Amino acid sequence: VTPNFRFHLYSVAFEDGNGRPIDSRRRRSELFHTGMRAHFAKKELKLSEKDVESWNRSIFFEGSFVFSSRVLPGLDHSSIPYNVVGYEDETESGGDGKGEAGDKCRIVNLQKYMVPEGLTDISKTENGDAKGSSNKSNGDTPNYTISMDRRCKDCTSAFVDLNALMDHCRITGHCPMYE
Repeated sequence: VTPNFRFHLYSVAFEDGNGRPIDSRRRRSELFHTGMRAHFAKKELKLSEKDVESWNRSIFFEGSFVFSSRVLPGLDHSSIPYNVVGYEDETESGGDGKGEAGDKCRIVNLQKYMVPEGLTDISKTENGDAKGSSNKSNGDTPNYTISMDRRCKDCTSAFVDLNALMDHCRITGHCPMYE
């Protein structure tokens, strides 16, 4: 895992004009992308056309979540919840105020995911031994742990011991669940 690996998960809520959730994935996608085009066009963000194209390529909409490799411009923890489209009160946090038939879209949460510290702090010494800076049990020896809880990552099976799990993985080609 590279030390620069990270992604951001934005939770998005959608409502129709009557306050009921919007079920259509296509309609949710249209609302979100319409609102984001308006958001990226804001003058205070100072995004060029090339920057906007780059952002549009790095955003992955998945129903009620949006994945991004970077924090979206103007949408960090301090600006959430953020009204993307359909809210009359634009002063609350943004929005373009133009939802069709009263449809609304709001970003309600942001979660940042990064590589666990124990996986990125390992470096090699001249003789090839692992050396690290965190979780040291004594002055020189690092104590890195990655746990495995005897569950299969690829199916719903759980096992009483590690040998049974490893046999299952070897036979089926599955992988253990790591934490």
